[in-house]
Amino acid sequence: MKDKKNGPSFPWHLAIAGVLSLVVLLGFYWVGANKFSTEEWNEFGDFIAGAAGVIITTFTFLALLYTIHIQSTELALSRNELSLTRDELALNRGEIAKSGKALRDQVETIKVQNFERTLFESLNFLSKLSEQFEWRSPVEDAPRTGVSAFFAMYHQIGHPSVALGALGVEDGDQIGNHAPLGEALDRLRTQLAPYYRTLYNIYRYLDESEFADEVYYNRIIRAQIPDHALAILFYNSLTPRGLRFQKYIEKYAILDNLPPELLFNPHHRAVLDNLPTPNATEAIGEA
Repeated sequence: MKDKKNGPSFPWHLAIAGVLSLVVLLGFYWVGANKFSTEEWNEFGDFIAGAAGVIITTFTFLALLYTIHIQSTELALSRNELSLTRDELALNRGEIAKSGKALRDQVETIKVQNFERTLFESLNFLSKLSEQFEWRSPVEDAPRTGVSAFFAMYHQIGHPSVALGALGVEDGDQIGNHAPLGEALDRLRTQLAPYYRTLYNIYRYLDESEFADEVYYNRIIRAQIPDHALAILFYNSLTPRGLRFQKYIEKYAILDNLPPELLFNPHHRAVLDNLPTPNATEAIGEA
């Protein structure tokens, strides 16, 4: 038992055993000194010594066995504690693994949320750009605005003076180098350039975000592009200024929803089906 104030208590049982041993020894000495002669006392001493040796040897052996028993018990306890420690460590590793997975999932969720927020803010900006479109026709009193302006600008590109309808070729680079087409797009550049640059950067952002579900987000983006804007995008991508956009047009099938009747010549369908053109391939490789 331990004394709470003074630490371990005094081993009284050992002190008592020592006192009793001393009393017995003195008793033997007194008896021998008073009852026996010197010769008997020597014989008695030899007897006591021999008996004591046997007793001491016996107690030593018993003490050794008791020591082995204590050590075996302590070893078993140590093994049990070690087993419990291993189990606890295994549980801790499991909890750490779960926490690590939960943290990775949380980080992934935050990445997706940040990606979606940026994407939808960009699409909202793209929509506002188209809402600001305004096209005044020389034969109409009211200007065309918003999506309706795409319709008017599309017909400007298809004007007889541009002669795209008469350009019945299947060479996209030849169409893109057609000077009247470049001039028509230059006249529309003030309004169209910000729109298509924003659309290009949206697809670039999608392409560089490898964790994103590209198919799902691509459908969302494509749904925001009016049909006449798709037609203008096709012809603009054939010109030197728009060649790099063909990379995303081909990869994300942006023009799959382009109605065939919006092509100014049926032969241009072959160009659409074989993007990117040689000039675009070269421009993409140099980027």
